[in-house]
Amino acid sequence: MATEDADEVHFNGLDVLKISVAIVCIPKIFNTRIHSLSASPVTALRTVISVTLSAHRRKWLTQGLLQLSLTGETKLDDAT
Repeated sequence: MATEDADEVHFNGLDVLKISVAIVCIPKIFNTRIHSLSASPVTALRTVISVTLSAHRRKWLTQGLLQLSLTGETKLDDAT
């Protein structure tokens, strides 16, 4: 699970996967229509993130997913 330091939150790859699955499922739970869903999974995920998360959390999660894709691990600074 996520561990919290004074100003940082650390996620492992499984946590990010769980978050991603939850984000994709949220619109289905609330019957939200996402027209870009058929365009590409990445576009659909971005749309879901933009609809469900605040601007601060969206930036924070996007940075974490990018870092995970580049390095295989995340070390997210919650203060940014």
